[in-house]
Amino acid sequence: MGLFDFLHKPSEKNLEGEIKKVQQMPKTLTVERDDGTITEAFYINEEQAFKHSDGSMSSLISARILHAHRGDTMYFDAANPICFEIPSGDYELIKDIIEKFTGMYSGFKLNEYSYTYIGRAYSKDDIRPQPPTEAVNSEIAKLNEKLLEEVTNRRLEDAQRMATRQREEERKRFENEKQRKKQGDEWQKVIQDRLRTPFIKGGFGKDKREKYDGVDLNDGKILRIRDVNKIAKDTTGRYIYTARLSSTPNMGDIEILLPDNGVPVVFTLPYRFSDIVNTDYDIQYKQKLMKAVLRLLSEGHRNNYTKDGKFDVSSLHDIGGIDKEGNILENTTEKVSPAIMNKIAQLQSEYFEKRNDMEKNSHEER
Repeated sequence: MGLFDFLHKPSEKNLEGEIKKVQQMPKTLTVERDDGTITEAFYINEEQAFKHSDGSMSSLISARILHAHRGDTMYFDAANPICFEIPSGDYELIKDIIEKFTGMYSGFKLNEYSYTYIGRAYSKDDIRPQPPTEAVNSEIAKLNEKLLEEVTNRRLEDAQRMATRQREEERKRFENEKQRKKQGDEWQKVIQDRLRTPFIKGGFGKDKREKYDGVDLNDGKILRIRDVNKIAKDTTGRYIYTARLSSTPNMGDIEILLPDNGVPVVFTLPYRFSDIVNTDYDIQYKQKLMKAVLRLLSEGHRNNYTKDGKFDVSSLHDIGGIDKEGNILENTTEKVSPAIMNKIAQLQSEYFEKRNDMEKNSHEER
């Protein structure tokens, strides 16, 4: 029978009827089975009509199908191409033949890159898993050529998109790295400028409390010197100060106003803090004293963090002082008066008791 089959093309007078039939053909359909599986068919097309030697007419139908369990996600890129024959114009049989010869447990081994011929439907009750005739097989070969071209073009397009995406990602990486380097260079310039010309700015605010911003001589960040409080002065003219130290990259950064936001320190100075910063001494002497204060506070800030990088607020840290020559000194009985040492010990004891009371109250509230 296969040797005498031939392609059938409708005459012009039957063309209008053929168009109406094509419009009735489903483009997609869903087959739901009792075993909980689903077959989705899409891209359903009538490829070619045939007239066989026995006088019967058939149409070769192509489709793409996906199998899944009900509720699963389906990936359209994983669809497999199939083809089959139905009596010309009898499109209701499309679902019947797909339901009978496809599915997760149909036994057909489908290929992603070539059409699998699953059989021919003669009627609703006569659907056969027979091989294609020679003429039909020739048309399937054409479909496979077209599919191979589609797959090849898709791969080329995917490769081109991948290459384009890689070039774009590489360009973005280059631009980002260039921008990071530029920002890094600018930041280093800011740091070097600060370290080359360190400063302390500030004094008494509207609340009559002292606060200052300076340069942390360890890393060039802004050293925040807050809650500066002049405690006492001994007979030699040495002052005792307490303060809270923290740092931030830039002067205008948001400041967290919490008691534990900073390292609590006690230190001594040969002059009032505000005088060192704001009084017009000899400019060279003033710069010498300011740098000495910055060294003292920078080291006091850096050396009093916990192991996990938090402010050590467990005690009031004695970070030493400076003398009138701009030298850093320790607060010892050899360097400062006994009155100063006694006052520092008193301040540390009071701070310790205050911390204990705060922690006790915190536990009670919980």
